[in-house]
Amino acid sequence: MFYNNIVIKDMKKTERINIRCGELEFALIRRHAEECGLSVSDYCRQVLLAYCPRKRLSEHEYQVITEVRKLTSDLTHITNFFHQRKYASMMEELKSIIKRLKEILYDSKGKND
Repeated sequence: MFYNNIVIKDMKKTERINIRCGELEFALIRRHAEECGLSVSDYCRQVLLAYCPRKRLSEHEYQVITEVRKLTSDLTHITNFFHQRKYASMMEELKSIIKRLKEILYDSKGKND
């Protein structure tokens, strides 16, 4: 992690900050830390240094994003077909992409319900 262009991950941590919080606050902090894949100390350190930790993606979310990224290649093919005036090939490629997107979206809806 960087703070004002200084790498602070490898810095020896010798100082302590003690804060008091209620049980509910601590539970929320712990949950947020776990969602980000961080220890409570690392999570609090990042929040206090104005870094906003990101929640980790679930396995399902990661798979959906991976599938959508694969479609980028297909869209590039369509662009090439368009530039080469291969309209029949472009229509087939579009139908294939639409079908795959619908499968991803419908599958995604079912897993989140």
